[in-house]
Amino acid sequence: MLRSLFAGVSGLINHQTKLDVIGNNIANINTIGFKTGRVSFQEMLNQTVRGSSRPDAGLGGTNAIQVGLGMTVASVDTLQTQGNLQATGNMFDMAFQGDGFFVVKSGESLNYTRAGNFAIDGFGNLVHQSSGSILQGYLPDELGEIRESSTLSDIIVDRSRVVQASASTYIGLTGNLKADAEALPTITESGRFLKLAAADTTLVDLSQQTFGEDLSVRSGDVISISGLIGTDIINGNLVVDDNTDVQDVMDFLNAAITAVNPTYPPGSVTLVDGNITITGHPAAGNDIHDLRMSINGNPEFNSAFTFPSLITAGMGDTAIMNQTLMQAADTGDLLVDLYNSDGESLDGPDSEYGILDTVLSLQAYVGGEAHAPSNFTVTGASTLQDLMNALQAVTGISDYGDAGVTLTEDGAIRIEGNPGLDNSLDSITIGDASSTTTFGNTFLFAEIQGAKDAEMHPVSVDVYDSVGMKHHVTISFRKPASDAGNIEWYWEAEIDGTSQILAGDRGSLIFSPEGELVSFSFDDGSGSLRIDPGNGASPIDLQIRTAIGSSSLTQTAGASTAKIVAVDGYASGILESVLVDERGVIVGQFSNGVSEDLAQIAVAQFSNSAGLVRQGSNLYSESSNSGRSLIGTISGSVVNRITPGALEMSNVNLAQEFTEMITAQRGFQASARIISTGDEMLTELVNIKR
Repeated sequence: MLRSLFAGVSGLINHQTKLDVIGNNIANINTIGFKTGRVSFQEMLNQTVRGSSRPDAGLGGTNAIQVGLGMTVASVDTLQTQGNLQATGNMFDMAFQGDGFFVVKSGESLNYTRAGNFAIDGFGNLVHQSSGSILQGYLPDELGEIRESSTLSDIIVDRSRVVQASASTYIGLTGNLKADAEALPTITESGRFLKLAAADTTLVDLSQQTFGEDLSVRSGDVISISGLIGTDIINGNLVVDDNTDVQDVMDFLNAAITAVNPTYPPGSVTLVDGNITITGHPAAGNDIHDLRMSINGNPEFNSAFTFPSLITAGMGDTAIMNQTLMQAADTGDLLVDLYNSDGESLDGPDSEYGILDTVLSLQAYVGGEAHAPSNFTVTGASTLQDLMNALQAVTGISDYGDAGVTLTEDGAIRIEGNPGLDNSLDSITIGDASSTTTFGNTFLFAEIQGAKDAEMHPVSVDVYDSVGMKHHVTISFRKPASDAGNIEWYWEAEIDGTSQILAGDRGSLIFSPEGELVSFSFDDGSGSLRIDPGNGASPIDLQIRTAIGSSSLTQTAGASTAKIVAVDGYASGILESVLVDERGVIVGQFSNGVSEDLAQIAVAQFSNSAGLVRQGSNLYSESSNSGRSLIGTISGSVVNRITPGALEMSNVNLAQEFTEMITAQRGFQASARIISTGDEMLTELVNIKR
């Protein structure tokens, strides 16, 4: 009976221990990173009453007779299972997903914890709030790299940290340059050069003198004639075709007159200096008046083909058409025989000064620069082609495509420059050096089309010098007009402010027929863009990289998308914010836009994390059965992940704990019954004596 009493006592004691563990678990239901405990029981001692016997001589064997003497605690296990995560929004709250531990330093000893509630203390240390222990990690070396082979150090977040300025050393280009870009030339035209019409000039090519306007005669028009000879009516119609010339009109007029009055000889209608002239007949009754030719709805023709002068019978008068007939000049015409666009003679009585022996000063501004002026002296043998040749020479237009100086069908000098802005014809002037000769608008050039580069695609970026001053650099890509092979581009760099480019300001790019970049070169052979900041700082030496990762500059059809996608260098900056990434890297973000790794949190792993010894304050320490800690980084030797802005909750299962509490309670009650029952039996035994 005494054995059963002590067995009951062991049940009471050890179930109380189990209840203690359960109570601790439940009490820590909201403790950050807490790991639940679990009690395991085992049989304590046994008393062997009789040993076992083996089968022998036809008798069976017998088992040993043993009586148990109670139970004891086999182990109190720590269950290192993953707890749920709770978001907090605090960047220095961190939770593990995996079996790692934060490493903290308490005095000179290292401890480990799953509770990731850290904060910065007054000295900038990142400390474990439960214990005040300092979080351990790895700091960057002199090259800014973090290596897990380095010595563990206290993690300190220095809010006064400053990043010194760093000079830019390269820029990186990628994107596309438009392959099918087209350059445009400047096209400009002078006023019209006119000459007197001839008898064989077709009507569709005629102009009138006063305004130099085309008569707008078209094939199919019908010319009607009206007038009087004496009292007899002159009438008739002439249908115009593309070959109808002035002589046909004169023959029509002569026929209409002689049809009314046969006494007019066939030669009475002639062309004198571009004017249709009718010579009067001296006989009585041959006066001509109200004579006109017209086309319905053509005021220019109607105005020109009237005869305001009357022929008085017997006076031998002449009737002269209202306007002198003009036509566009030809390149072989003499300048002294030509008229300006107002119908004024360049060397005749209608102009104040003649052009003969005049020295014309020819001046051209090409691409924003003045070409050397040239003088052209007009002689009696100077033709319009001679003037055009002189203009070709002073503009410096090369033989490319349609470029050059030509004469339009209307008699205007047309100048088409070479394509591209560098060849733009900004102005062309033909003037008299003595300023005594005027030739009206004929010698003035009006732009019809402005020059344009095939493609001007600028890209810009800010670079920094050694003292952190910012400089704005623009690189413009331009496709040359003469790139018949469609493979070459030019580039040119500019910089703002007082800074200057010392070398490498321009160059070229060559592409393969497939649009791949073959070469990027500098015209001066410098190999880099060298800039004088102009503020006493060291020169900036920029490498230009045309391939970033797998991307490179290309030349294909479609829009130009070339851009600068990479540049280094920055101004000085102060620490503005700190964040932690999933690898446990603490990243500082500075006011100059620079991000810098300040430290990386160390992570510890154990062969048997359940063997760690609790130290209170959510800390653990190594034990002889936990194994040595393996300390490293998540990006290196440790397989884990840190979730910043979250904490790991307790892994206590409340339903499980309440169930275990019931079983502990029942075990305790049953053990108590053993004792009470044994006591009653002892009482009966004592009563035997009575």
